Parts: sequence; C-alpha cells; structure tokens
Amino acid sequence: MRSQPDPECDWFTITITHPRPALSLVGVGGEIDMAATPQLDVSLDDELHVGSCRGLILDMSEVTFLDAHGISSMLRARSTARSRRIRMEVVIRLTGSGRPIALLGLDRQLPIQRSLDAALRRIPEARQPTR
Repeated sequence: MRSQPDPECDWFTITITHPRPALSLVGVGGEIDMAATPQLDVSLDDELHVGSCRGLILDMSEVTFLDAHGISSMLRARSTARSRRIRMEVVIRLTGSGRPIALLGLDRQLPIQRSLDAALRRIPEARQPTR
C-alpha cells in the first residue's frame, strides 16, 4: 500500500493499493476540489502509466465533497485509460458528493459502480502479456 498524504492538505487522502496483479486501486477520501486535484491527477496518471497496469479502480466512496475540478480529473483519467486500453471503474454514490455526476449526465460517460465489490467483478483477472 502506498499513501500519498500532503502535509499541507489534511482535507483529502489518496491511498494506492494493488489488490491483484496488474490492478491499481486508488482510494480517495475527503474533499476533492481545485487544491486537491493536482495531486489526484498525478496519482492517477502514475498508475495509468505503469507498464503492467491492465485495470484501475478509482474508489471515491469516501469523498465528502467533489467540485468540477475533481470531476474533470475523473474524466481525464477515463480518457487516458481508454487510450491505453486499461479497464477503469469508478466507485461513487450518485447521491451526496457524487450527485453532480448524475445531474450532469456524466454517469453515462464514467463507468460508475455502487461498491468496490461490483467494480472488482467488472475487471477480469488481469493477465500478463505472453512473450
């Protein structure tokens, strides 16, 4: 597990784990706003550019506030994942902090799951490429 706390930012957390080979789980909690998104972008970009990454789950279930910057960060990660042929799932409730995603219709563009278990089921066991 790798956690990337910023000592200046105690209002959000990013934790990165690898629950199985070639799968990155980026857990985010707290308030995701303009100040938090640069670190979120770097964390997501780093995971999406690992050569062995075949799947990424962005777990936003512990997010208490999400603004347009955070939503943009999610959309950028989705675009990068698609271009790299990486399966991406997002765990977030479309009520509370995730409500803007539903109101804007972005739940049709982002692969939203209601639970981490559901997201894990959507990403098949990652296979290492054969040589």
